[in-house]
Amino acid sequence: MTESEFEIHLDYTEAEYAEYEALETRQLRARATSSWNGWTAPVGFGVAVSGLVSLLAVASGASRSQAGGIIAALAFAAFYAGLWTPSITGWFSRASRFALFKSYIENYRILVTDSGISLSSDGGVRSFMPYSYFRSATVRSTLLVLSAETQRLAVPARLLTPERQARLIELVRAHAPQVS
Repeated sequence: MTESEFEIHLDYTEAEYAEYEALETRQLRARATSSWNGWTAPVGFGVAVSGLVSLLAVASGASRSQAGGIIAALAFAAFYAGLWTPSITGWFSRASRFALFKSYIENYRILVTDSGISLSSDGGVRSFMPYSYFRSATVRSTLLVLSAETQRLAVPARLLTPERQARLIELVRAHAPQVS
């Protein structure tokens, strides 16, 4: 390793991971064509469940002429529960997603050179990104974010001295394609 090169061993805190996750979510939303896309599954599930509850109400004999309000209340409650169930339970809790993320990046290292960034792990995963691949480099709260057109490389800022942060930002900005 030359004097201008340096290595970063990736290690995130829970707060840094939460910020990284928020960046990724914003990036996904920015690429989405419609805000309806994120609601299709929960709404569909809610409608299906409310329909099932209505059918059960009719089949159980609760649907007499004076039971219209009960059926409506049951259908609404089922729809509402179906709508919010995915948000409440989620696929994973943030803690388990963080633990999975930590185990995935556990042995990842970033080597910063004059020509680009190498990403490697003990598992043999290696990739090289020239600085021209990135469009920008910024420090956002606790992360140094190197942004490409469709991806981001986020490095916890605490892992870099101010001099290394400045050097990395300078290298990316000097080689970044000019976006008009």
